[in-house]
Amino acid sequence: MDSANPHPVDTEDVKATHDKMTAIDSDVKWAVFKFVGGTMKTSLTGKDFETFKAQFTDEVVAFAYYRLDHGVYVFMLWTGEKAPPTDKIAATAMQPFLQSIIKTFAHEMKTSKIDDVNPDNISKLVDNAKGISGGL
Repeated sequence: MDSANPHPVDTEDVKATHDKMTAIDSDVKWAVFKFVGGTMKTSLTGKDFETFKAQFTDEVVAFAYYRLDHGVYVFMLWTGEKAPPTDKIAATAMQPFLQSIIKTFAHEMKTSKIDDVNPDNISKLVDNAKGISGGL
């Protein structure tokens, strides 16, 4: 953990996951970061989108780092509707700190709706952020 951060984040773990995902030869498409024993750290990484989506339930607060097929990254904050309010507040406060570690992303999103977590929606958000309307 980094003593400069007032919130418990396993800085070395998050950086190692970021570096693993952004390596040129990496086949890891996503990482999810959750509170584990009171500390925000990597919960799971993988390739399968359905496994990624299953990480987001109403009871949890999580950050996610997702790589689209064309190599663009998205940073996401998930705040489950039934997640503890203290976790929601802590996550909002630690988001800038995590983003200082995970710097490589084209778009960030915050959601509590599972329908928002789908590849088409995420691609459209990135395209809109780039100014590509795609007929929308």
